[in-house]
Amino acid sequence: ALLAVGLALLGGLTLGVLSGFAGGRVDAVIMRVIDVLLALPGLLLALAIVTAIGFGTLPVALAVGVGIIPGFARTTRAEVLRVKTLPYVEAARLGGASWLQTLWRHILPNAWGPVTVLATLDFGAAILATAGLSFLGFGAAPPAPEWGTLIATGRHFLITAPWVALLPGVFVVAVVFSLNHLARTLEEIQR
Repeated sequence: ALLAVGLALLGGLTLGVLSGFAGGRVDAVIMRVIDVLLALPGLLLALAIVTAIGFGTLPVALAVGVGIIPGFARTTRAEVLRVKTLPYVEAARLGGASWLQTLWRHILPNAWGPVTVLATLDFGAAILATAGLSFLGFGAAPPAPEWGTLIATGRHFLITAPWVALLPGVFVVAVVFSLNHLARTLEEIQR
């Protein structure tokens, strides 16, 4: 999940900053591609990518990361567009700062807040998607300790030993709820 969110953060930030900062035709082309990706459910897109590139932990992480890139790109673009029009950015430009200096010193640090909240939320979503794909058999081989694989293995013992499947399921739910609570706390702190 960490690799998936890292990939999505890197790709989404790049696309969002490029789209919001450049504007014009570049913005239109990037946002149409993002709209197409948003039209597809993230888990279905991840499933198609895993089927194309192969099974295992790394392909699942890459596929889930590609599936959540559009959300990061949209959020980053919106924040860049908002911050780009603020008076201190215009003052920095009038003061002689280049576009690159303005981007690094003023726009990116002030557009980062909602992106961190989204990264925290999407970390939980990435855990769920990774566990779901592993449950379906697209993740690592059964000796590997992935939550989805553990739940899939434990479902055969639900009558005789239900804790084999319930314990990993409880931990998945607890971690995702904790990450959602952390994201809400970060959002309230930023207000």
